[in-house]
Amino acid sequence: MATYLVLWPTGNLVQQAMDGTREEWDLQEAGRYGLYGAFITAPLLHTWLKVLTRLIPGSAFTQALAKGYVDQLVFAPVNISQFFVGMALLEGRPPEEALHECQQKLLPTWMISLSIWPILQTLNFNLVPEKNRVMAISCGSFLWLVFLSYMHHTRAQDLPQGLVSRQVHYDYKHGSSESSCVRLGPIDFSTSDTQQ
Repeated sequence: MATYLVLWPTGNLVQQAMDGTREEWDLQEAGRYGLYGAFITAPLLHTWLKVLTRLIPGSAFTQALAKGYVDQLVFAPVNISQFFVGMALLEGRPPEEALHECQQKLLPTWMISLSIWPILQTLNFNLVPEKNRVMAISCGSFLWLVFLSYMHHTRAQDLPQGLVSRQVHYDYKHGSSESSCVRLGPIDFSTSDTQQ
């Protein structure tokens, strides 16, 4: 909890420094990240890692790999959802708005998570003793928090196109082509006019 009390506001401040739209530091925002990281994320992560270790005992590479993927397929969507909803509520926004943000940003955030965290968690479960795993993962968590802070503070319509919409469409006459015809918004998947 003490580690996350330092890492989370620091990660948010790094994101604020990288954000060209900000004119001054928002220390209250950084404080909210510290409280949330220390009192919500750290205990939740500690408990989940204990549960996961009991579900899949052992630290051989195959067991560590299994834990890494179970972590991302089971825990990550819950963790990302509670981050978006929890941070919005801490900012004083209404629950409907918090849920709407979660609907817009959960899937693209989770897709990025799936490309990073299985590798880091496999190494964590394979090489790090159980008592040090939350501490070890906090190093990767710092960079991840900078990304989460960016996702949270960027409106869905202002996110890079590759994060919010992507579809590979296979046309049997002309081969495959990538288009931006599926919008990963709040359960609103519209298709392009080329799709049958």
